[in-house]
Amino acid sequence: MSDLLFDTPWWLPVLIVAIGVFVFVTGNRSQQTGTRNAGAGIVFLAIVLVLLTIFVDTPKKIVRRESAQLVHDAVSGDWTHFKSLLEPDVALRVLGSGPVYADADELIAGARAGTDRYHLKEAHIRSMQVVESGSLVTATLQILSEQDDAVAPVIDSLWQFDFEKTGNDWRVHEIRALQIGQMSGDEAEQFMPKAGK
Repeated sequence: MSDLLFDTPWWLPVLIVAIGVFVFVTGNRSQQTGTRNAGAGIVFLAIVLVLLTIFVDTPKKIVRRESAQLVHDAVSGDWTHFKSLLEPDVALRVLGSGPVYADADELIAGARAGTDRYHLKEAHIRSMQVVESGSLVTATLQILSEQDDAVAPVIDSLWQFDFEKTGNDWRVHEIRALQIGQMSGDEAEQFMPKAGK
């Protein structure tokens, strides 16, 4: 229910406005003040839903925004801001493996080395789904990356970011690479460099 109030899908207020306008016009034509006012009230309800969606942050909206920011920071190389979105003990797992990186410093060093090694140019989020389950909010992102790499100039990958609330903020507790191109688990792990390698 809170998703409908604070994260309203675009089609819902459009539908409500259409119904409200229909009721308003019907009441106005038949000169029924009550019907006309009901139509105006329905349109007002749609406006309230849009305003709630715009101005009220929910955990899912925050996670959606921060997930997109993580991808942007990796491409732009803003590692300071990238780190601010991570818990200190964040782990990265690849295709069900144990942690490839076991804390924020290792993860950033590896991500930095990887973006340099593969000359990451762009990363486009093709889809994002966010699911809230108690104190955990998980974002699943399908990402298409472009790099200056003759072997793999474009890679389609699937990632999950687990966010947990730390104080007043939502921070990434675990990152999972579910798919990296057509790589196997071992190939994908080797794709993740350690700092300085």
